[in-house]
Order: sequence, then C-alpha cells, then structure tokens
Amino acid sequence: MTNKIGKVLFKKIFIWYTLIAIILTCYQIYSEYITYDKALNNSLYNTEKSLKKALSSAVWNLDDELTKVTVESIVELDNILGVKITDPKGSLVSKVGNTENIKKVISHKFELYHTKEYIADVILFSSQNITFQNMKNNVKVILINALLKSIFLLLVIYYFTNKMITQILSKLTQALNSTSLSNNSKITFDELSKDNEIYTLIKSFNDMNDRLEKEVHKNKELQDLRLKAMGELLTNIAHQWRQPLAVISTAATGTKFSKEMGELTDEDFNRAMDSINNSTQHLSKTINDFSTLLKKDSIQKEFLISSPINKALDILNTLLKTQNIQIIKNIENISIISSKNELVKVLLSLLNNSKDALTNLEDEKKLIFIKAYKKDEKTIIEVKDNAKGIKEEILNKIFEPYFTTKHQAQGTGLGLYISQNILTNNLHGSISVTNIKYVYKGIEYKGANFTIEI
Repeated sequence: MTNKIGKVLFKKIFIWYTLIAIILTCYQIYSEYITYDKALNNSLYNTEKSLKKALSSAVWNLDDELTKVTVESIVELDNILGVKITDPKGSLVSKVGNTENIKKVISHKFELYHTKEYIADVILFSSQNITFQNMKNNVKVILINALLKSIFLLLVIYYFTNKMITQILSKLTQALNSTSLSNNSKITFDELSKDNEIYTLIKSFNDMNDRLEKEVHKNKELQDLRLKAMGELLTNIAHQWRQPLAVISTAATGTKFSKEMGELTDEDFNRAMDSINNSTQHLSKTINDFSTLLKKDSIQKEFLISSPINKALDILNTLLKTQNIQIIKNIENISIISSKNELVKVLLSLLNNSKDALTNLEDEKKLIFIKAYKKDEKTIIEVKDNAKGIKEEILNKIFEPYFTTKHQAQGTGLGLYISQNILTNNLHGSISVTNIKYVYKGIEYKGANFTIEI
C-alpha cells in the first residue's frame, strides 16, 4: 500500500517538477545569453568611445602607420574579429582582421569626424559565437546546479512524502483493516506514534464507537452507521485541508522561483514562511477541532447559543461553499447551560441533512436558515431549507431507528435517531420537524423545518 501510494504521488510530483525545472533552466540560460549579448555590444560601444578620437586624428592626418597600429590594437581585443575603415566615397582606407565570411556576424558601425567634418566610416566586426563561447562555462554550471538541486529536492520530497503521508496512511489502513465491527473491536495503535494527530483522531473515534454501542444495539445497520461516520469525518477533514495545502504548495514553489530568478528578498521569504506556518497551524487546528468534537462531553457549561452554531458551520464551511449554499442566520444573544459538543453534533446532523437535500435542487438558490430565540423560558433553534420538504408519508418516521432515505443516508452518519437521543437523554430537550412554506426576499419557498427545544 505504501509503495503504491508513494510511487503514484512521487511520479506526479516528479513530472510537474521536471517540467517546471526545464522551463526555469531554459529561461535562466536565455537570461544568461541576453546578459552576455548586451556585454558584447557594450564592449563594441566602449571600443568606439575609447579609440574614436585617435582614429579620427590618424585618418585626418593621413597617418597610415598610426591608423594601422590603432586598428590592429582594436583587433587584438577578445570580442572583435576585424575592423574596416572607408572614406565618405566608400573607398577602403584600412582593413585588419576577418571582415568577411563570419558566421552569425555582429557589426557595429560609427562615423569619424574632424571638427564636425565627416571624414570616414568605421565598422567593427564580431560574432554571436563569441557570446556562446563566453557563456559556455556558465551554462555548464547552470545545468549542473539545476540537476543537483533537482536530485536533492526530489529526494527530500520523496522522503517526506513517504514518511509523513504514505506511511501514516498505510498504518491507518492496516489498523482499519484489522478492526472488526462484528465483535465490537477497536482500532489498535501498535504501529502509530502517540504524538501523532492520527492517534488522537482514532482514539476519539474509538470513544465515539463505545458511546454508539451503548446507544444502538449490535446489528448490520450499526456497522453501516459507523462506517458512514468515519467516511464523513475524513471527508470533512479532506475538504478543510485542501485550501491550506494549496497555500503551502503555492508559497513553496513561488519562493523557489524567486530564489532561482535572484529576486527573493528577506521580506518575501518571511512572508512566504509566515503563510506556510499559518496554513500548518490551520491544519493542526482542524485535527484538534474534530478530536474535540468526538470526545464525550457530558459536562454542563454556560455558553452563548451562537457558539455551537458557528462551530458546526465552521466544520461544514468548505462543503457548503462548494455547493453554493447560502446560510442566513438570525440568532439572538442567548446564554444557556448545556453540553456544547453534544449540541454541535445535533446541528451537524441537521445541516448535513439540509445540505444533501439541496444537492438535488436545480436552477434555484440553495438556502439554509438558522434561527435561535427564547420562548417561554426555553431556547429554540430552528433549521430550515428550501429543498421542497420531506414526503408527508415518511415525515413521522424519520426519527425511527435505522429508517433511511436518500436525504438522510448522506448525512453525518449519526442519523436523526441518534440526534433525537442526544437531545432527549443528554440535553433534556426535544426535536420535531414540519414542512413549511415561507417567503424570503419576495420569493416563496418550501422546505423542511427542524425545531430544537432546550
């Protein structure tokens, strides 16, 4: 399992990294060529500036010997292959070096003047091959450097991919495969480090299983329920991790690109590292949130009713946004004494039911309304959607044990029956459901309305 996951993941990383490395290396070589080409042209221009006055004097005075010596000194320069001087009529005055049959020739022409009188043309001859020759060693260094960095980085990626992802997934898979639901066994921790979030997650899941075993008798439906809970849990974690992982990847590749281009500043580096650190903290917080949620919490504490509502919405935030579901809240500032975590579980079940029902809604806005208020000394929470409601013939059966519909089957896995038990036994409250019609922003909608009383 580890090898298969590692090979597939490493293959994809290798392909994309190789493509990026080739593009960046080619760009770096091209930049190197532009630099050397500019240097060659600058050297021709500097030669003109330094010897123009001497050549003008020699040509004006018809001093052939001085002209020849000056031209020969120019040709001795590394970047110049030949020099040609002609008078205003085009007649040859002097020619030294190679001025013909030059491959990829580069010529630099300038005029000679004596007291503003035009006296001759000078052409300096060079070649692009000189540029290629000058940059040859640097190109070798660039290629070797790119190769060594690629090998090192790929080895590091392979090591951490194997150690931090595939090995843990393999251990988790082996643990899950060794778990038997039929005899109430638990996921074992023998192969997992106790300082790993996966360990905490599995331990919390085992605690939840113990509570479910006490709430629901052993049977085939219980096995499906537990598997759904794990699947929904891992799905939520995956959605919560997707964005910070993308941020980490973007920051890392952006920093590498800036470094290779020589544009990486301390400010940019610190900003990228802060971004990676913040995303890592978000990943850790996600694990902590789910672990806390799964722990048994029977302690009664005082809290604002908005707190468990916002916690449930935070957990489902990515899934709700993915399905373009709009949340409309109308929550009064109410404090209650109850079990916060147990209430979050119930709200997650209701929100997931609404979310799954809205999946089949086409060409309409997808809405979920959450309202909390006081009535006759009781705290009331209403959760309603615009998913057309629940069929009337099954409306009074949805809180029965093991009763499933397509709407309910896609929920958190706890089910409305468990949610009702939590409210009745742990929170000393009640839950009911009706189909209602209502108007929002001038449009009439119909949907299921769940009412919680605590």
